[in-house]
Amino acid sequence: MGCVGGEGFWLSSPIVRFVGWMVGRRLSGADVGILVDYFVEGMSPSDIAARRGVTAMMVKSVVNGARERCGVFKRCVDYVVGVVAPFVERVPPVIKCVGGVYCRCLLCGAWMCGGCVRHVKTKHRDFFVRVVADIIYDVLDSLGLRDGVDVRRVVDEVIFGGGER
Repeated sequence: MGCVGGEGFWLSSPIVRFVGWMVGRRLSGADVGILVDYFVEGMSPSDIAARRGVTAMMVKSVVNGARERCGVFKRCVDYVVGVVAPFVERVPPVIKCVGGVYCRCLLCGAWMCGGCVRHVKTKHRDFFVRVVADIIYDVLDSLGLRDGVDVRRVVDEVIFGGGER
């Protein structure tokens, strides 16, 4: 755990986008435990694959996606995952997969066979932003860095570029 930052660190664009990526994965029913196993526990992709019942290539793909989304904070991804993952794991998925191919959104009842994260981020934007903002707020609160920050506004601007709804 080499990188520790203050309020500015947690509200920087790459960190908010990374938390949004983790929340999007979780809301769509994906397991964020893979990230914890790799970055926090230090397990190998093959051990994680055997433990979680997925392929090692899928583990590597998720890990590389995490590294790409952390932007300039690539060296801090293990710290960020370790701090954020417990809060993200508490969020219940809103997409339920049926038969491994088709998925149903529990918020609006829509059926889809792919694009689950995109569906949650676009069709349920307010819900998604509220969940990401709540998680960042809880993280800031747990680290004692919450002094009067409008987290929802910052998250909305970073993830969606602000603008009109």
